[in-house]
Amino acid sequence: MTQHDDCPLCHPTGERVLWHNGRLRVIAVDDAGYPGYTRVIWNDHAAEMTDLTPQEREAFMAVVWQVEQAQRQCLQPDKINLAQFGNMVPHLHWHAIPRWREDSHFPQAIWAAPPERTPQQAQAWEARKAHLLQQLPDYYTRLAAALAPEPQADPMAPAPDEPNTLNGPLLTHLQNLDEVWKETLREPEPKNALRNLAAFLKTRLAEGAEIYPRYPFRALSYAAPDSVRVVILGQDPYHGPGQAQGLCFSVPDDFPAPPSLQNIFKELALEYPDPDGAAAGRPQRGAVRPPGNLGHDLTPWAEQGVLLLNTVLTVESGQPASHAKQGWEAVTDALIQRVARSPQPKVFMLWGSHAQAKRQLLPADGEHLVLLANHPSPLSALRPPRPFIGCNHFRLANEWLSAQGAQTIDWTGMGCDESAADGG
Repeated sequence: MTQHDDCPLCHPTGERVLWHNGRLRVIAVDDAGYPGYTRVIWNDHAAEMTDLTPQEREAFMAVVWQVEQAQRQCLQPDKINLAQFGNMVPHLHWHAIPRWREDSHFPQAIWAAPPERTPQQAQAWEARKAHLLQQLPDYYTRLAAALAPEPQADPMAPAPDEPNTLNGPLLTHLQNLDEVWKETLREPEPKNALRNLAAFLKTRLAEGAEIYPRYPFRALSYAAPDSVRVVILGQDPYHGPGQAQGLCFSVPDDFPAPPSLQNIFKELALEYPDPDGAAAGRPQRGAVRPPGNLGHDLTPWAEQGVLLLNTVLTVESGQPASHAKQGWEAVTDALIQRVARSPQPKVFMLWGSHAQAKRQLLPADGEHLVLLANHPSPLSALRPPRPFIGCNHFRLANEWLSAQGAQTIDWTGMGCDESAADGG
């Protein structure tokens, strides 16, 4: 997240936050003269609405409309003033100010000189204010409920009884992606590669090949490039039935953890030992239980802005690397470069020589953090000079994100580094 050291909205103190997510927060303004006065603030430091993508502008204004709706329902104002100034603090925020005919400035703006009021008018306004102050708890509760996200099923997650084989022509899987991903994939090199891949996959399916996963672009469905906070690169999907989910290293919870995923869990247990001391700062032997509330399915990471991207997005049953060098590399290189061009701070975890070869796609100016280690495979996880076990990448990522003023990742589902996670 981009922040400015001297911006009071980048570094707020004493805010009463009514609701927030990774991009926005809604705060109650402490103004005794105007009960229900609310601000909607874009967390990133941007000056104008046109600094945002169309999707971001839509998300921003959807929250403003929800604030207005809750004010109308609970406070029943005669008018609502919506304003976006930023002349003194050029950080995007909207004011939502409920107004009444009795208030001390009506019909003028609240920043204007107040018109003269008779004692009867002033008394009527004080009586109305007293009633409105009693309504504020209901307004705050209703607003938070209106903004709470509806629980939604992941449209790209196969149902338990659904096969994880490729579903339909490849290019149809692009339709539901964020527009920024689509624009990236319309560039000449990935566009041509996708056209060739579509023909290749169509031929292989006609020849009876079983291809995984069902939704090759699933990793892109959780965040646009600017919302990605951490990138973890894998090679190609798991090649066994039911395993590949479209997220690198991840398998459904009811599947055994593959060896590389077990080593990821071992490293997490080293960095975030169980509160009861069971991990005791050392890897467990045998079957490795995921730490905290994490399962074998890494979707909770993806939902926090961790891009779990394989560099090849399809594979044939029982044939690892069977779709390597068919064009996927041009596609995923374009995606990696688009994420790297984003100004928001990001961590790239490059595990193994295959992932580390992508370092040349990243800017060399140190804008993002690049962490290198061996692949978590049992063949290399303990091998010097950069063993994966003991790399401390998950903690290093959170410490760096926090230092940049960005929100950290809850790697274990237990609120790890919770104190740092509020930094953005």
